[in-house]
Amino acid sequence: MNRAVNGQPRSAAHQRLFDWIKGLESVPQRFAGSPGERQSAELVAGWMRELGLPQVDTETFSPPKRSGRSGYLLALHTFLAGIGCLLGGWPGTLLVLLAAWSIRGPRWLNIGALLPGIRSVNAVGRRPARGENPYRIILSAHIDTNQAGLIFHPWMANTFATRATAKNRGKPPRGPNSIPVRLAIVAVVLLALSLLFPQSLPLTIARWLMGLALLVVCALGLQWALAKTTPGANDNASAVAAMLQAAEKLNRTLPEDTELWVVATGAEEIGSRGMQAFMNRHPDWPKQRCYFINFESVGSSHLHYALNEGASKKTHYSNASNAFAARIAGSTVQGPITPVELMIGTDARVPARRGYEALSLVSLEANQVPRNYHRPNDIAEYIELDTVQRAGDFAVEAALAAAANKGIDA
Repeated sequence: MNRAVNGQPRSAAHQRLFDWIKGLESVPQRFAGSPGERQSAELVAGWMRELGLPQVDTETFSPPKRSGRSGYLLALHTFLAGIGCLLGGWPGTLLVLLAAWSIRGPRWLNIGALLPGIRSVNAVGRRPARGENPYRIILSAHIDTNQAGLIFHPWMANTFATRATAKNRGKPPRGPNSIPVRLAIVAVVLLALSLLFPQSLPLTIARWLMGLALLVVCALGLQWALAKTTPGANDNASAVAAMLQAAEKLNRTLPEDTELWVVATGAEEIGSRGMQAFMNRHPDWPKQRCYFINFESVGSSHLHYALNEGASKKTHYSNASNAFAARIAGSTVQGPITPVELMIGTDARVPARRGYEALSLVSLEANQVPRNYHRPNDIAEYIELDTVQRAGDFAVEAALAAAANKGIDA
């Protein structure tokens, strides 16, 4: 039906965005490695072809085992740490040390490798450029969704967002992954003190309370892992729609010496593994001749570009990237687009960490959280289609400016 929730008819542009969002929303259970994720990749690849991209394909990859579903990882680590706290002594201390080390995501001694591996997929479109050593514009948005666990209940999200922002005023806010990390660190300290003072009753009580708290978090993680996935209209079908809108315009308007890539990534919700796999296929791209533009949950009220981001380890975009985004935002006709320090992570952190210039567009509610974030009511009818359209148009402005100058420096 060509009408918004308020009963007003949608414009043709908004209706097409809505149809893309609703099309992805209708694919059930599209978590990383699932048949639904592959179906989504094929669907988006078909849309890329309809938009006229000359080369479109799907690319399968295998994420590292240590990057399994987030709920299982949380449950596994907090279970070991909780049991270690309750057990005490050297065996318990070693369990807690292992959990505290592994929860930060190192490559070795990571107990996440005990989880079964998966196969995920990216949908990749390309418009080649004329000439050698082209300048490249890379658009990206992820297609997978996450489970809608109790851990993302609005009360919990609002409480954490408010406290994280207040406690870190003037600094990048801590992401949600900081909670289990801090719990694990406190558990290590308690176990160490208990080894030094084994007869201390207060330490014994504190150790048991910490163990029970970790087991409660374990239960929340397990419930999260077993919950149904969110419909994913805002996170992240809205971003895919904005990406497709931008791709269609850039396919027509980019200079012929500029190459366009459009990447619908899989496995973003388990550590941006799709973006990592895509970039691993192109390790020789010159850093000074690429500009990445990522879209993340752009269906909320307020549109932003990220200055930094991360659910645990923070990624800071370069001064040049932030200055360029600010210049485009200051001259755009798309309405207010303001900087933000993100508590979540997006795919743009992958190229940023590898030294590429990147822009990550995200929309947030007043509590600095995307609308209906990882919730069962994340459906297309609640999407701000105007914000989705603005995100796509802003990306086009940024891409054309970068392509015209063959870089983002003033």
